[in-house]
Amino acid sequence: MGKIGGSVALGFMMAQYDVVDELSRYSIIEGLAAAGEESTFFFLLNKLYNTGGPLVWALINSIAQLKDKYGFDIPYDEKIRNLILRTVSESEPQFRNAAVRLAVNFHDADTTEQLLKILGSDFTFDDDIKQNLFTNPHNVIIKIPAIIKQQPSNLKELLFLLCELVDMHGENIKSIPLHNLNDALTQCITNPDEEVRRISIELLFKLDEEIALLFVDVMLEDENLWNRMKLVELLQYSKSPIAEDALNRLQNDEEQMVSESAKQILSERQSEIQN
Repeated sequence: MGKIGGSVALGFMMAQYDVVDELSRYSIIEGLAAAGEESTFFFLLNKLYNTGGPLVWALINSIAQLKDKYGFDIPYDEKIRNLILRTVSESEPQFRNAAVRLAVNFHDADTTEQLLKILGSDFTFDDDIKQNLFTNPHNVIIKIPAIIKQQPSNLKELLFLLCELVDMHGENIKSIPLHNLNDALTQCITNPDEEVRRISIELLFKLDEEIALLFVDVMLEDENLWNRMKLVELLQYSKSPIAEDALNRLQNDEEQMVSESAKQILSERQSEIQN
């Protein structure tokens, strides 16, 4: 009947929804999406208010299909938003993808937190998630530290997101209290993943050089050549005595590439002083 469509079929399915068993409701929900129009969109939205369990996932899936097809707006309603976010966090992939397509239309802190948690889990909707997050840098900075401290599986994706966010909104971000974020990043500079360590070091220097320099001893001991090269690069822009001392130590690094880079920076600084 959903494939046939038409007002008679739609009217019949909507009239039967409340009197059939739950399994039949799944079929009706799918049929209303297939034959959908504006009336079925709002019918499904209304049913969402009084539905629980996995049937919510099916409703959200069909609502997302109708929204994509006709461009309908999802009303910002706290209950609907919570059901969508719960579907994002708890449902099977096919329903979660639909819920994400709806969630990216919301811009509150709870939505930001849920989107951060699933960033990187499916590349097909990462761009939509990022677009949402980039328009809400304050929410991201407030919510992301607690997630980072949990060392989630998408930690690297979160750090890359932060890099992009800082590049886009650097000065605005620095006006937000950054204590929690800096604390979370310092926990990452000893992470087993060398790339996580490198990104974290770079972020600390971009956000708060004084905090970054407090942990320079840890950074100097990084076993990865390219991480120490990144540290040399970051230190060259600092006028702090701590940075000067770190460069002096790096010029004795066992890797010639690192030591030569540090020596070059120190030599240039000495020439500037003499001139």
